[in-house]
Amino acid sequence: MTPAGLRKHFAKIPRSRIAIEADAQSRWIAKTLGEFGHEVIVANPRQLPLISANISKNDSNDAKLLARLARVDASLLSPLQHRSEKEQTTLLSIRARAQLVKTRVALMHSLRGMVKGFGVRLMKAAISFSSVARAVFPKSYCRTSKVSSLSFNP
Repeated sequence: MTPAGLRKHFAKIPRSRIAIEADAQSRWIAKTLGEFGHEVIVANPRQLPLISANISKNDSNDAKLLARLARVDASLLSPLQHRSEKEQTTLLSIRARAQLVKTRVALMHSLRGMVKGFGVRLMKAAISFSSVARAVFPKSYCRTSKVSSLSFNP
């Protein structure tokens, strides 16, 4: 569901207690529902074996179980609070940087393997890869462009 679709649907219903399961989208969903005055309980799925270990697990059954538990005693859902927007943004930056570093390392390892066929060994540190590569490769293999500091001729 999109934020617009969620707003359209839940703006029409009276204020309610709504239980949702924590997942990748629950943060913005809880915030959006809260804007309409709904009481939103974000259930911790790790603490709900009734849902996570259920052999007849599906969205409909999970929703019914969440609703029943929210109606009886919300604490049974082991509710959690999402991080603040600033904390979430910081975490996103850390995870994005970690993924970029992991990807760069994988690309460097791959490139080292590819150039071995030319009898070239690339240095381990990728501090200034393009300048090192220009010094190592013959000019016939490389060309300089405005888009990339180093491109390989096919």
